[in-house]
Amino acid sequence: MMKAIKILSAPISVTLMITRRCNLRCLHCGTSSEQFRREDMTTKKLLSLIDELARCKVFRISLTGGEPLIHPHFFKIVNAIMQYSMRMQLDTNATLVTEKVVERLKELPRRPLISVSLDSIVAETCNRIRGPGSFINMKRGIRMLAEAGLRVRPFMVLSRLNYRELPQIVEFIKSIGIKQIFITMPAPCGRALRYEKEMTLQPNELRKALETILLVDDSNPGFLTGPWTYMISFYRKLKEGTLADIEETNKNRMFRNCGAARVQATIASDGTVVPCDMSYTYRAGNVHDQPFVDIWRNSTMFNAIRECHGIPLTQVHGCEDCSWHHLCRGPCPAGGYAMTGIWPAAWPICPRREIGKLFGKEAVVQESRKVS
Repeated sequence: MMKAIKILSAPISVTLMITRRCNLRCLHCGTSSEQFRREDMTTKKLLSLIDELARCKVFRISLTGGEPLIHPHFFKIVNAIMQYSMRMQLDTNATLVTEKVVERLKELPRRPLISVSLDSIVAETCNRIRGPGSFINMKRGIRMLAEAGLRVRPFMVLSRLNYRELPQIVEFIKSIGIKQIFITMPAPCGRALRYEKEMTLQPNELRKALETILLVDDSNPGFLTGPWTYMISFYRKLKEGTLADIEETNKNRMFRNCGAARVQATIASDGTVVPCDMSYTYRAGNVHDQPFVDIWRNSTMFNAIRECHGIPLTQVHGCEDCSWHHLCRGPCPAGGYAMTGIWPAAWPICPRREIGKLFGKEAVVQESRKVS
């Protein structure tokens, strides 16, 4: 008997891509223009969509792109959000930040969280990842935002090209008054698929990167956030108990690692509604053809994703025989879908499995013996 699917009347969070246009061509970008079937939504359509999301009681809107600041009516869109009680996040590469942009952001009735892409403070590395000339403009932009007292949280995609630079990046952002950085890894979708081999950390590099994260976290408690740091925190707690106790408590772990189509959704610049901003080929509908709320509540594709939530990890493609089920909530399914066409599916190189090797069974058993 199929279990009943519980659906929120509206998502808690919606990512709204207001344009697919961008002034950079980042190697790890999860989007590419080939993914979109129509032109960007008009400003009029975007404003009506914001009204609909507010009526649906969406809690937070994240403006993304492309590069949102490239939109000719960016602040008209922002002001429309500010008319309601919804929280707002801005995802930007900061290269188009000017004094005028900073002043207008400061004048808003509520300060948005500004997530700035920051992958290196070494010009050669930054320009390699994001394109020639990006380093100077990015560094200037993020400094202007931070020194103006705005809420800035850098967003770092850890890759083969930059994982050694994490300590220097942390020191730089601390020097301009920023108190936290979000760390993730390249998702194998969009443009990033073309550069997967160049960007994706291999197992030996992944272990070195994780060890670097641990060292930085030790000297800067609470400074790092994001999926990797959450996992490391969990594994540290693992060492406080015994492996037997953890295996007994979590021996039947379920897939619960994704809020896509359950608490969040993304609307692409052409109006396509997708589960998240890493799954633009997984189309549930289009707001040009039907209201967003109808897509959210009735999409066959979204309901199929919801049915996957809570399945045993032994039924997740690529996770069937993993020995770390008792320490895991499952993979990010968007990357696995891009690689296999299956939702949910594991990534070829699983960071959780590699973290498990850092805090392996032998280390935990040794800790248990000390306790006994």
